[in-house]
Amino acid sequence: MLDKVISNLGIAFVVAFIIMLTSAAIALALGSEVLANKMAEVAYYFLLIGVVTQLIEVVKVDLRKRNAEEN
Repeated sequence: MLDKVISNLGIAFVVAFIIMLTSAAIALALGSEVLANKMAEVAYYFLLIGVVTQLIEVVKVDLRKRNAEEN
């Protein structure tokens, strides 16, 4: 169960990135450049966390497949 939550956690961070970056674009359009820059910065951290989490999951699945083939 915990494995399922962790594997989907990366997707949640990528979705959060999309929402934050869209919000930053709206804030910039409304004239709040400082807020937009901070929101974009946080958005890219969300993307980083999401991609790293997904990468870890892909490596784990690959290792499981290799171990299953060896046995």
